[in-house]
Amino acid sequence: ASSAFYKPGSAELREAAIPVLEKIAQTISAPRYATYNIQIEGHTDDEPISTEKFPSNWELSTARAATVVRFFADNGFVDPLKLSAAGFADQKPKVPNRAEDGTPIPENRATNRRTAIRINAMSLKEREVWYQHLALKRAKEEAEKQAKAAEEAASGQGQPGQEGAVPQTEGQPPAEAQPAQQ
Repeated sequence: ASSAFYKPGSAELREAAIPVLEKIAQTISAPRYATYNIQIEGHTDDEPISTEKFPSNWELSTARAATVVRFFADNGFVDPLKLSAAGFADQKPKVPNRAEDGTPIPENRATNRRTAIRINAMSLKEREVWYQHLALKRAKEEAEKQAKAAEEAASGQGQPGQEGAVPQTEGQPPAEAQPAQQ
C-alpha cells in the first residue's frame, strides 16, 4: 500500500521505501530488461484530497508515480528514456473502496492506495531508438574519456614522475620534435 511508501497526503517517500525501491531497481536494471520500458503508476483510494499542492487525487497519484521515476532516474538505476509516470487517482481500484451501503472499507482503501510498476517490451521502433540512444551515449562517454586523457597528457608533459612524460633538458626541443637518430 502507498502508506508504506509515502507520508499521508504526500508524494514524499518514507525512509522505509528506499531499500524496497533499491531492490526493485536492481531487478529492473538487469540486462534481461534492457529492451523494456518501465511505467510507474500511481493510484489512490476514493477519499478526496484538496490541498494547495494536490487539488485532487489526480495530482497526488501522478506526483507519487513521478517521485518513483525520479528515484530510479536520479540514482542511475534506470535510463530516463525508458521511464514514464502515470497517475490514475481512484479510477482503477483493485477492490471496492466502499461497501454496497456506501460505508468505507479501510482495508480495501489501503489496497487501492498503491504504486504499480509495469514492465513492457519495447516495440521494434522503440528498440531502434533505444539502440541509437545507447550508441550516442557510449560515443559521448568515449569522447569525454579521450578528451580527459589528452588533457591529462598535455598538462603532464615534461614533468618528472608523470607516467608517459619524456624528460627534457633545457634548450632542447621536445623529444617528439627531434629527428630520429640512425
